[in-house]
Amino acid sequence: GILIMNTRKTYSSKFKFKIVLEAFTERETLQKIANDNEIAPSQITRWTDEFKKKGADIFKLISPTSYLRRCNFIIISNFL
Repeated sequence: GILIMNTRKTYSSKFKFKIVLEAFTERETLQKIANDNEIAPSQITRWTDEFKKKGADIFKLISPTSYLRRCNFIIISNFL
């Protein structure tokens, strides 16, 4: 039989964030950013739309201090 490999590229969150920030600065066109990074302009549009939709959630993330307090509570309560 013939084995067909999935050729979809995957991109790291850091790469996507870098591209979105470039797009938001509007110093270059989406086409130029896409060409420079070997991606489709429509991909940049999807990532910027996703960022606009979910970007506010970053402020809902738990603070490091609160996280440590929760971990400490869990550790202590496990010994009780």
